[in-house]
Amino acid sequence: MALINRKTALASARADGHAEGVKLERARLSEILGCEEADGRKSLATHIAFKTDMSVADARVALATAAKEAPARPASPFATALPEGVETAEEITASLANLGAIARAAGVKGF
Repeated sequence: MALINRKTALASARADGHAEGVKLERARLSEILGCEEADGRKSLATHIAFKTDMSVADARVALATAAKEAPARPASPFATALPEGVETAEEITASLANLGAIARAAGVKGF
């Protein structure tokens, strides 16, 4: 009987320890990802939170010293209108020449 009680107590202690560990890790993740220093540095904050065992205090210091991420530059209407793979001036000129030839062949006035 005593052996069963010990096994039950051990299983219960393990479950309690696991639950407490999960709770602490979730709190750590939340604190790192939600701290003021993570603002503008979400990629680094996510890496530190999920890929390291760095403390919240150390993570905040690391984040505070890191440069903020550059905001994504919105694509210009011109860039999105170009055919895929057209990037250099020569490619743009060739693409426009092809467009002109197609327009002339289709009878579009002004080309």
